[in-house]
Amino acid sequence: MSSKFTNYQIDLLIAIDQLLKDHSISFLSLSPNKELATCITQILEVEKENLDSELEITEWILFCKLLIEESVFNFKENIFWDFDFFIHSLVSEYSSTKDKSEFLEERKKKISTIFRLFGSHSLVRFKYLHDFLYGYDWYKWRTQIIPNETKDLNPFGLSFLNYIEARGYELIELIGQNDTNYPQIEKDENRNPFYFSRSKEDESLLWRSLAQDDLIPIPSWEREISISLSKNYSEIRNLRAIELQITTNQSPGAHKI
Repeated sequence: MSSKFTNYQIDLLIAIDQLLKDHSISFLSLSPNKELATCITQILEVEKENLDSELEITEWILFCKLLIEESVFNFKENIFWDFDFFIHSLVSEYSSTKDKSEFLEERKKKISTIFRLFGSHSLVRFKYLHDFLYGYDWYKWRTQIIPNETKDLNPFGLSFLNYIEARGYELIELIGQNDTNYPQIEKDENRNPFYFSRSKEDESLLWRSLAQDDLIPIPSWEREISISLSKNYSEIRNLRAIELQITTNQSPGAHKI
């Protein structure tokens, strides 16, 4: 491990990386070119070039600790764990922010709230972080909710996070009403509103196929990316599921592509 981290920082980083390895079913990357996701230590070794002090580095390590704690608690069955672009995007925004302390506290609260709203301990009970982390949620927001907007379009910027948080509360309200698209489910079930199965095997097959053909909205295994809205990623994913003969989802509430 890099000697540029203090002993305290090194201890924190070791604990974070071990937490993810111990409490998730896998530590896989969606990248076609590597098997395992980049660990938080390696991500921050690169990102600390954008941080001005030991205090800032420590604060970001603690932010990542919270991120991983919330991830494994709320999405224990998540398969792919690429945080490279997610963290780089936030650090880049942070480095140009005047009130850095407020920025971090706001993001901590926002991420915790979102993960708890959508995760396995909520009424929503989604199984994976994938749609959030790899840009399908952002793509929907960008193309369907604000198609003509030109400001604050950062995939993990505050405008998008505010939308996702509000959507979480909206879904919980719909579930409470036993909505047709978002009905109540048993406590041991995961919710799947898509037309195709999202079992571990089917999810891995579909997402790896899409990644191999560069058909993921946000390839989060890369630190810096070029984002394009020229493809209908949602429709492409649905068609690929059909091509791969992935089992059709017969669960009540299946309505999405």
